[in-house]
Amino acid sequence: MAVQSTSVTTAIATVPFAVSPGEQVTAGLSGTYAMTVVLEESINEDPNGAFQPVGESPSIYSTANATVSHVHTVDGPPVGSGAGTTRWMRWRFTSVTSGTCVATMTNGATPLQAPDIVLNRNVSVTGDFHTGAESGSVAPVAGGAALTLTAALHAGKTINFDTAAGTIITLPAATGTMDVYKFVVTVVPTSNDHHVLTAPSTDHLRGTALLNDSATVTGYDAYAVSTHTANKILMNGTTTGALSIGDSFELQDIGAGWWQVRNFVANASGSAATPFVHV
Repeated sequence: MAVQSTSVTTAIATVPFAVSPGEQVTAGLSGTYAMTVVLEESINEDPNGAFQPVGESPSIYSTANATVSHVHTVDGPPVGSGAGTTRWMRWRFTSVTSGTCVATMTNGATPLQAPDIVLNRNVSVTGDFHTGAESGSVAPVAGGAALTLTAALHAGKTINFDTAAGTIITLPAATGTMDVYKFVVTVVPTSNDHHVLTAPSTDHLRGTALLNDSATVTGYDAYAVSTHTANKILMNGTTTGALSIGDSFELQDIGAGWWQVRNFVANASGSAATPFVHV
C-alpha cells in the first residue's frame, strides 16, 4: 500500500501519484478550507503529460471544509494485458480562498488481472475491430464563436478553430501548472480572425511561430515573441496564419504570468507577419 499526503494552502497540483490500471484508489480531502479541487488522472504513462478529470461524477469539489473519500478505479488496460501499466493521479487546486486542505491518495487494493484468453477453434471472426478513437485519445473541443477555457475542463485537450466568422479563445490564468492546450484550425476564417487571448494585465506569451510564407521561396519564416507584453495570438487567415486546415500550435502554462508557445506551424499568404500582438 502506498500513501501520499499533501497540505495545500495555494493553487497548485499535487505531485502525480503512481497507480496501476484497474486498481482502486482512495482520494481524500479534509481540513478547514474554502477551495475548488479537481481529481484528475493522466491519459498515458507520462507523469508530466496531459491530465483530465476522472470519468465518474463528482470530479470537482467546492464545498467548504468538506471531508471527501473518493474511490476511483484507474482507467487503462489491466495489469497482465501486455500494455503499459503505469498511470498517475493528482488533486488540482484551481481556486484557493482560505485555509489549509489535506489532500491524500491511497492505493491499497490489488490491481485487477487481465483475464486468460480461451481460444475456440470452431469460432471464426470477421470484420473490423477498430470501432472507436485510438487508445488514450481525447475528443476535441469545439471552439465556436467564443470559448473561455478552464484547467478542469480543457487541460490536455485539443481546441478547434471551427468558425468561419472567427473563433475567440480566452485562456485561464497562468499559474505554473504545466498544463498544455492544443489548437487546430479546422475552418479557415473568412470574415474575422481566430484569436487566443491571455489575461491581458497579468499573463504574456513566450516562444516562436513558423509560418510557411508563400512570398518566400526559402520556406518558413520564424517569428519570436519580440516583447514581454505580447498577450494575444491572432491568425487572420492570410498573413498571420490559419490559411490552411491543420495549422496548429500548443500553449503550456509554464509559470505565474507566462504561457509558452510550442510547435507553432502554420501557412500564410503574401508576406507573412507575426501572429503575436499586444492588446
